[in-house]
Amino acid sequence: MKKNFIIILLFLGIGNSLLTSCNSNDSEDVTTESIQSSTFTDLYAYKTNTSGNAVYTKFSFAKGDTLSTDATDWDIAFSKTTIIVNGGNDTIPYARSGNGGLYKVSKSMSEITVADPTLIKGDSIGVKALTTGSGNGWYEYIADKHVIYPISGVTLVIKTHDGKYAKMEIDNYYKGNPALSSIATTDAAGYYTFSYVYQPNSGSTSFTDSSTSK
Repeated sequence: MKKNFIIILLFLGIGNSLLTSCNSNDSEDVTTESIQSSTFTDLYAYKTNTSGNAVYTKFSFAKGDTLSTDATDWDIAFSKTTIIVNGGNDTIPYARSGNGGLYKVSKSMSEITVADPTLIKGDSIGVKALTTGSGNGWYEYIADKHVIYPISGVTLVIKTHDGKYAKMEIDNYYKGNPALSSIATTDAAGYYTFSYVYQPNSGSTSFTDSSTSK
């Protein structure tokens, strides 16, 4: 009888240990990364190769910097006033190897608190996610001054190449980020200054905290 009682106590002890272990694992906090806000100044987008063809400047939100021309982990890329995304079936100037895309919103960046995945579009053959041309995408061409102005209150919501989200507002197209009212044709063009917010946590579309919002 005493032997059976000891065996029962051993089983109870093992059971409680397993339950404690499970409860401990369940209560562990999931590690999240902080949302990143930054401004990038003077991204040069007027590059050409030895044949005179346009070379796109690639940018990564995770790294907060430009990448080499042969990088595959880019999110968006710039050439003059054209912006492309690393997603879709377009192959010009190179195949899109990522799962990215974007959509445009006629609101200030501060008003966009969450990304809408259903609106994301990649670059299709002949049709880019961000429409090109004055008044169609992010800028207006002021003919009498021969300058490029960002359209006020336009935000680009971007899905990165690896499925995370960012929002971006283009502030300037001229070197040194001059005041828009003082831009002249003598200013060097093709230098993007843009502000952005990057959500580094997979599965989250929120731009206000690190919680998962699907």
